[in-house]
Amino acid sequence: MILTSLFLLGFVSLGFKVLLLRESLIIFSDNEMIMGIFFASWAVVVAAGAYIAAIYSPRLKNVGKLSGILISIVGFIMPLEIFLVRFSRRFLQKIPTETLGLSITAAFLFLSVLLVSFLFGVWFVWAAKIFSENRNSGDGISGRLYAIECLGAVLGGLL
Repeated sequence: MILTSLFLLGFVSLGFKVLLLRESLIIFSDNEMIMGIFFASWAVVVAAGAYIAAIYSPRLKNVGKLSGILISIVGFIMPLEIFLVRFSRRFLQKIPTETLGLSITAAFLFLSVLLVSFLFGVWFVWAAKIFSENRNSGDGISGRLYAIECLGAVLGGLL
């Protein structure tokens, strides 16, 4: 079950990242700077989510139940974020052909990836915690978990 969750995490996170990046490139003039800001924002927020989850997860009693709720929240928020990015042009641009400045673009990209990528970081830490609690040996657990998540990401990227 946890291995399936980790595979799903990789599959969904990379698929969603590609979809959100494509929508962002359409809105924000399709250049490399946008891609760099997007990937940097994504990486920073996922790391923050994992860090905060690692700090607070020892205090949580039923991480398995919370993981199910977390996955449901992620499934609900992803379409909302796509909708937000897709229709942001109407709110951000004053003139239809206007190219937005770097500060507005960076702020919007950071805010657009904030919630879901944070939850992806939390998801990985909680899945690792559940997996390590179910297994007695700690040898190579993190390597196996990353490998399964990476396999899901590879297949999600191919989709």
